Amino acid sequence: MVDKLANLNTEDMIGSAMSYVTEGIKSLPDTIITWVKDTVDGFAPGIVATAEAFYADHKALCLIIGICLLALIGFEGYKIFKSLLYVGGAAGLAYCGYAYVAPLVSKHLVGIVPEFISVDALIAVIFGLLAIVLVRCAYGLAIMLLGSVAGYFFGSSFIHGVIASFFSTLEFLQGDTAKYIIGAVFVPIFGILFLLVFKHAFLILSSFGGMIGASYLLKMLLVPVADETIKFAFILFGFALGVFTVVRQYKVESRSMEILF
Repeated sequence: MVDKLANLNTEDMIGSAMSYVTEGIKSLPDTIITWVKDTVDGFAPGIVATAEAFYADHKALCLIIGICLLALIGFEGYKIFKSLLYVGGAAGLAYCGYAYVAPLVSKHLVGIVPEFISVDALIAVIFGLLAIVLVRCAYGLAIMLLGSVAGYFFGSSFIHGVIASFFSTLEFLQGDTAKYIIGAVFVPIFGILFLLVFKHAFLILSSFGGMIGASYLLKMLLVPVADETIKFAFILFGFALGVFTVVRQYKVESRSMEILF
């Protein structure tokens, strides 16, 4: 082993590194597609098979729609996220108001609210509007909350699983208490991390991810043959477009009132 390391020159190291990076770039789209399929099928079993059957019958249409959607993400990814944050926040808080708050306070509002107005629906609307106001006035707080939730799930699932597998003899680490503690540790870490870098990370990932994905689907539409060189060329083309779109997104966001967020 020592002799091999001694004989390994700089050119071999660079060549090996470049080969590793090239293979990684080539396999990236397939890896992402597989991960998305597994994730979606885990939440809604059978939906992937249904989608694949529809794709087989309407391949060109599906590819064109996918190209348009991914290109839109590449150009307007951060704006789309902010819009979804408003919609998702309003829907989520409205549901909480309807499911948890309304049963507690609706009986106290009988006679105050007109009969033709549903008290439960009114509370849901109020909570939904409150979420919109909170996102608008405290966007940084919303991002911190998003990061905190992500941190908890990351710590309680992935990190806890890794630690528990390394220290399998420690009974405490195998229980739910350790899972909750590890998840809680990552709550402030991810909350602060999201606050500081989320916008920049999302701008970059949405730009490059959207355009590389759109280019890959364009390759599947125009050149359906399995050629690794052509696939790699289209991915590089998408990367070049990603450089353009990330600069564009930064220019658009720099004209807004937001500095950090």
